[in-house]
Amino acid sequence: LKSHIHPIESSKKPSIELLNLMKSIKPSALVTGAYGHRGVAYFFKGSCIQELLRSAEVPIFVYH
Repeated sequence: LKSHIHPIESSKKPSIELLNLMKSIKPSALVTGAYGHRGVAYFFKGSCIQELLRSAEVPIFVYH
């Protein structure tokens, strides 16, 4: 199993940047961590992981 780390520095939403990166490098899977937000922050920011799970075209392993 090969793995690569791709640091991203951007002012865009993380989910948008990750989806764009995944389109360009075409990975076979994504492994990511998740840290839950609750309350007002979640209402305004949404969840990066939820957006990835809805939109990604590859399997995603989420570690919390």
